[in-house]
Amino acid sequence: MDLVARFKDAMRLNPTEDRKVYVSKPYLDEKLQKGLLLDLGYSDVLGLSSEEEGRTLHIKKPTLAWTKDRRDPHHLGLGGILILHYGSRAPISGRKEYFQLVTEIVKDGLENITIRPVAQEAIEGGIRLGLLDFSANGFRIDAIEEFIDYAEPSDRLTTAEQFERLQQHLFLFAFYPKIRFSREIETHRPALPKRISVLGQIVRS
Repeated sequence: MDLVARFKDAMRLNPTEDRKVYVSKPYLDEKLQKGLLLDLGYSDVLGLSSEEEGRTLHIKKPTLAWTKDRRDPHHLGLGGILILHYGSRAPISGRKEYFQLVTEIVKDGLENITIRPVAQEAIEGGIRLGLLDFSANGFRIDAIEEFIDYAEPSDRLTTAEQFERLQQHLFLFAFYPKIRFSREIETHRPALPKRISVLGQIVRS
């Protein structure tokens, strides 16, 4: 119940239009013999006005999961596992934090589904960096001291030597796209995931 309460509190800290989760579904591709994470898209969180916490959560069924074909990878059923990706502002610092929550479907309706958390929420780690510019060829970030110390900690290297060392590493960067569309043009919203992960290397500094 504490986990459900924390999730609802996190949602309530968001503006009304951001009280959504991005839903993914683990799927085993038998042809490839490989586990995949299927993106089902954004889903509205329901029941946030209720003071009763309970042990379950209610969300809108993602549009991609409306299929009745059980052979369709996007089909949802009782006992199925869903992973919720969501963000919320920390109440003290005001910084945006991002979470993942593994849940199980306990009730499957035509438009809404009831889910139950099966593990504690996981907060995204790493260091927050300012994005200065981006293009098809790459992106430019703030070279803050916290990042340099995290990636190449050394008290004996000069700044130039630290940057040279940084170019020898690979980094996993996570981008969280934020776009706003009015109701009149909501149908034209691009289908972007909650998080875009990019494996990159520093080439200039």
